Amino acid sequence: MMVDNAQKKLDKAQKAAEGKPKGSTPEEIIESRKKLEELAETAKSAEEELQKWQAIKEEVKKATEEKVEETLPEASATEPNAEETATEAASDPKPIGKGSFGNIYDQFKGKFKEAVAFLRGLKSGQAKAVFHRDGIGDI
Repeated sequence: MMVDNAQKKLDKAQKAAEGKPKGSTPEEIIESRKKLEELAETAKSAEEELQKWQAIKEEVKKATEEKVEETLPEASATEPNAEETATEAASDPKPIGKGSFGNIYDQFKGKFKEAVAFLRGLKSGQAKAVFHRDGIGDI
């Protein structure tokens, strides 16, 4: 994607260099080509880095979904009145802000089951730092 753009710029610069008026020195053309090649290499590196981050994002998403699927049945079985528990707990946790899913709570750090039970009862909101992943941090 970005490499294609850089290659297009390189091709365009080469065509422009061929059509330059007589006064353009070969040194200027060579220097411009070197700069464009450096830009293409930088774009390639950036695209590779982006792909790595996308792979990490997908891995985290998959792990989170697996953890939710594995924990939700347990939470339902061990806490038959999760909604009542969440409603009772609603008076304790205080939101620290507003997010795209509702209020944001940070009182559930590392407490996945409690966060799920609480948010299921509220039917909105989000909890910070419920998961932790080495290399990424709190999720």
